[in-house]
Amino acid sequence: MTPTIEPHATSGSTRIPDGLTARISTRREIAASASIRSIDAKISRNEQDIRAALLDRDAFAAVPATSCSESWEYEAVNLRVVGYHRQYRQAVLDLSRRAWQPVFVELRVAVPAYVYRAFYPDGWWERQRQDIAALLDSEHDGVSVALVDDVVVVGWVGIRLHPEDSMGEIYILAVDPDHQRKGVARALMAAAHEQMRAAGMTIAMVETGGDPGHQPSRATYVAAGYERWPVARYFRKLTE
Repeated sequence: MTPTIEPHATSGSTRIPDGLTARISTRREIAASASIRSIDAKISRNEQDIRAALLDRDAFAAVPATSCSESWEYEAVNLRVVGYHRQYRQAVLDLSRRAWQPVFVELRVAVPAYVYRAFYPDGWWERQRQDIAALLDSEHDGVSVALVDDVVVVGWVGIRLHPEDSMGEIYILAVDPDHQRKGVARALMAAAHEQMRAAGMTIAMVETGGDPGHQPSRATYVAAGYERWPVARYFRKLTE
């Protein structure tokens, strides 16, 4: 079954963050709408045209003039990608913790101990929870969630735009472990790509770890057509 995408307002631009794990850089506060219906009411006429092009349950059609069509299948259930609303907040936090728990177990042994302690002095989840919460609360116009049967949150994606480079960034992506390898990540990426195109971006970028725990993520991005830019990052202690 082909999922549907409901596009929504694009986020503003930020500089690409540095560091092993990017921190949230709050750009602006946008008052949360009272309901998904009120969010939809604020969508611009141009974005309504995009919605009309995308809400075809039989086939995914790219928006005219964006020149790229992306297709995927989800196993046996109805999957829909919609704009974030605060009612999804706890579900997003919960699935992110489940999804990243095994990743950080492997990351901890893959990086120098002093680097891990510097980034996660109170534990990995406390750092990640704060970053996710800040993103959901202040940059939610760039967040989409994947719903099964319009009820169960099975994944989410957050993007940032860098107009100076004509580039959209998949800043964060998580899929519930119970729904991985079923096409959810590809559906979320396709929704993110459409949001980037609607904002005039011509390049998509995603950054992930090179450690063993992030190998499934790297495979997902390569399968989605991303090409790797070799990067080396080094650390050393300045004090004993």
